[in-house]
Order: sequence, then C-alpha cells, then structure tokens
Amino acid sequence: MEERVTWRTLLSKMIHASQERQRLAQTLGVSPITLSRWANNISQPRRETLRALPVALPAVGQQLITLIEQEYPDLFLNQQVKEQQAHEIPATFYARFFRDYTSIPENLRESSLCQLVLQQLIAQLDPHQTGTGIFIAQCVPPSSGNTVRSLLKTMGRGTAHWEDKLQHQTQFFGAESQVGDALYRGHMLLTQHHEEKARLYPRQYIAGVESTVVFPLLLADQTVGCLCAFSLQSAYFSPTWLHLLQDYVNLLTVAFEPEQFYPLQNIELGVMPPLEEQRRYLSTFQPRVLERLKEATRRGHLLTGAQAERFVWQELEHLLLFQPHISIS
Repeated sequence: MEERVTWRTLLSKMIHASQERQRLAQTLGVSPITLSRWANNISQPRRETLRALPVALPAVGQQLITLIEQEYPDLFLNQQVKEQQAHEIPATFYARFFRDYTSIPENLRESSLCQLVLQQLIAQLDPHQTGTGIFIAQCVPPSSGNTVRSLLKTMGRGTAHWEDKLQHQTQFFGAESQVGDALYRGHMLLTQHHEEKARLYPRQYIAGVESTVVFPLLLADQTVGCLCAFSLQSAYFSPTWLHLLQDYVNLLTVAFEPEQFYPLQNIELGVMPPLEEQRRYLSTFQPRVLERLKEATRRGHLLTGAQAERFVWQELEHLLLFQPHISIS
C-alpha cells in the first residue's frame, strides 16, 4: 500500500540532503536533529515555527500549507488575508510617497522618491532576508542625436549577500543583458532558474542568482529605464510578486521628469562588455568628473556637478561601446 503523503513525509524528503537540512535548520533557528524529529513524528514544532516552514521551503510551500492544515486546521487562519496584504502597496505608503513628492525640492525629488520605493519594496519582497536584490537602470542620455545606446545602474537595495553592494555598485547594460532585452522589447522579462539565465544571457550570469525579473519603466510609448529584481531562490517571483512589482514600477514613473523619457522607437542598444571589463573604466569616474570641473573653471565656463557627471557617463559609455580593444565575445 502506498504511503500517505503528510507534511512530515514531505519534510523528510526535503531534508534528505544534509546541505539542505543544515540550511533549513539555520533558517528556522532550530537544529538539524530537531528537523529529523519532526519528520519522524517524535516531537512537535511550535506553531509559529510551523507557520514559517512553507516560507523556508518555497518550492513546495503551497503543498506544505495544504498538508499542514490537515493536521492543524486553524494554523493558517487569516493567512490568506495577510498574504494578500503583503502583496499590495500599503495605503500609508502611497500617502507618504505623494507627501514627499509635493514637499521635496525638485533637485532631490527623483533620488529621494526612488530610494523610498526601493526601501519599501525590498522590505515587502524579502521580509525574511533570504537574499534578494533590486535596482534601477536608467537610459544613458544620448551624447549626440536621440538614440539610446545603453542603460546605467543608478541605485539599488538588497538583503543578505547584497545588502551593502547594491547601494554603491554601478554597471552599464546593453543589448546583451536581460535588462537591455526587456527595455528593447518594452515588456517584462522573467527567468526563474540560473540555467535559463545563463542560456539566454550568458555574459550576465551572477553566481548564486536563480530568479531574475526586469520591468521597463514605461509612460505610454516612452521609457526612462528598467527595474530589475533577483533572488537566490529559483521560481521566486510568483504571479502575486509580479503584480506587486508592476504596481511599484507604475509608481516609480512618477519620480522622473518628462524629459528623462525616450520613445521606445529610439532604443537602439549597443553591446556592453562584462562587468569585470567595465570596472577598470568605472573606477576612473570620479577623477574624470573632477577633471571636467577643473577644466570648466580654467575656461571660465559654468558647469554643475550633475552636468559633469552626465558628460563623464556619456564618455565612458562611448569608450565601452566602441574601443576596439574591448572584448565583447
């Protein structure tokens, strides 16, 4: 007779590998032996720990909830309401966003509102700090003509491994990337496993990243760039998460000025080298800005810091796109 599947038998299957058993124990704050005792029905988990079990095992999360409810019918009472609230932008945040929009000086508005959205989004997207990152990549203003050739990562937020890195790390993206592909196509692109990402965008693979989703920031038929989110967990971005991300993407477009948007028909991205090759150019950014400002002073020209930075980003974009010694194979 076939053994009846219970949450305990499913747990036993999931912790068969010692590495996964150790990871799950660490996530739940218990010992690996305790997990085995639960699976063998030797001991009972605390109710709050049992509620956390499906979250810690997202690949079988919904199945676990169904099986656990057979033994604990009231454990997830009101859980659906809580889940729905977790996947919606809180009304209080809308109020905060538009209060800041009307009170922050114009020169600080874009940065402040974008950081506010990223901070709120990462808190909802990864409340258990499992390892998620989000960032905005904006169109680099064309130095001549009206054709957008690349995007530049301007700001980001992350948890776990990326908590500090995303706030200070920048990067150019072109047609070779999932970010560039989503912008060019003008719609969301999702990869749920690293094998899929490596196959479609081989030069954009990040060690450990499983799921990646990119949303263009659109205003009718114009774009200012993209929002990218990624996770250490495979198949992390469920339809409810995608819906939440789209709501935040819609809100983000308010933070930018109309002149920062470019018609989709003007998006003709070039190919950027991998980040490792970009770094030696990116490291010269501040010295180049300083030199621009000094040169303007010597010539008696008025040049703001923001203008100098824009000129240098355009200069670096050109170097990365067209220098013959840069390998793009």
